[in-house]
Amino acid sequence: MEDHALRLYIRAKLENGHLLPYENVSRVWGGPGNGGPCNGCEETVTKPQLGMEGVTIKGDTVHFHVKCFYVWAAERDFSGSHQPRRATDIRTFSFPAPSHAPPAGTPIAGP
Repeated sequence: MEDHALRLYIRAKLENGHLLPYENVSRVWGGPGNGGPCNGCEETVTKPQLGMEGVTIKGDTVHFHVKCFYVWAAERDFSGSHQPRRATDIRTFSFPAPSHAPPAGTPIAGP
């Protein structure tokens, strides 16, 4: 699924209130996919793929592709207001560079 479409899909599921939990996960872990559906995009998380799994504060279990997990987390926390974005909101989201990444434009030495 394209990045923009995934964001809109997850926003719509959060907005619905029943299709995707809005509360934080109290515990999260990653590992090989279990062959089950991703709660974000609904596609299968296959064994060769890395999956993220967690338990919400209410005790619901969630399964995601790594990318879907991060989009879900970002869409829940985008402003700290605990209000989901509207599914029709087309503003884009981009992940910040990791803290260990060199500044943009820094030459990278090769072998």
